Amino acid sequence: MVTIGDGVFRSTNIKSVQIPKTVENIHEYAFSYSSLLEEVIFESGSQLVTIGNRAFYNISITSVQIPMTVKTIQNYAFSSSPLLEEVIFESGSVLKTIGNSVFEETNLKSINIPTNATIGRDAFKNTSCSLDVSIFVAGKEICSCERCIAEQIFPAAKPTTTNSKLTKPHSSSSNTILTKTNKTKEEKESNLGSQIIVLIISVTLFLFLLKFGLKTFGVIEVLKNHEGNLELV
Repeated sequence: MVTIGDGVFRSTNIKSVQIPKTVENIHEYAFSYSSLLEEVIFESGSQLVTIGNRAFYNISITSVQIPMTVKTIQNYAFSSSPLLEEVIFESGSVLKTIGNSVFEETNLKSINIPTNATIGRDAFKNTSCSLDVSIFVAGKEICSCERCIAEQIFPAAKPTTTNSKLTKPHSSSSNTILTKTNKTKEEKESNLGSQIIVLIISVTLFLFLLKFGLKTFGVIEVLKNHEGNLELV
C-alpha cells in the first residue's frame, strides 16, 4: 500500500490504526470525523511524505509522532482534535511545510518544530498556548506552552538588573568613603600647618613689638653700680 485515499476511513468507529511503512501519501479526510480514534501509529521505517488536508480532522488522539520522512502537512490536517496535547517530530525530520490551521482548535502544549519548516497562517490558533503564539518558531522545542528547559540552560550571558544594582552602589559607596577619609586627613594636616604658621608669625610680631616699644618709650632699667647709685640705661 502506497496511498490511503480520500475519506477512506471518514466517520468510522475505529479506535486505533497503524499506518504501514510503505504508505507515502495520506489523502484528505482519510480519517476525519472518526471521533473514537485515540491512537495513530506510523510503522517503524515509515516512508510517509504527505499528510493531506483534514486527514486527521476531529479525532481523539492525545499525542502523535510524525515520521522523519514527512515533508508536508497540509491545511487543517489535525485541527479540531480537542484532546491533542503533544506532537513529536522524529529526529532528523525533513519537514518543509506546516500548512494553515494544522493544529487549530486543539489542546496542543508541546511540540518540537523542525528547523527548516515554514509555518502557515493560524497553524497554532486557539490551542492551549494561544496567549503567546510567538513561541511557535521553526527549530524550537515547546514544552507546556514554554520554551523547553534544554533551551534555557545556557542563555546568552549578560548582566542582570539585580547584579547591576548590587555592584554599582557598593563600588560607589566604597569610593565615597575613601574619598571622604582622604579629604578629612588632608584637611586636618592643612589646618595644623596653618595654625603653626600663625603661631610663629604671632610670636615673631610680639618679640618685634616688645623690642621696638622698649627703645621708643625709654623703659628704665634700674641697675645698681658699685656705689649703690641709680643709673638710667
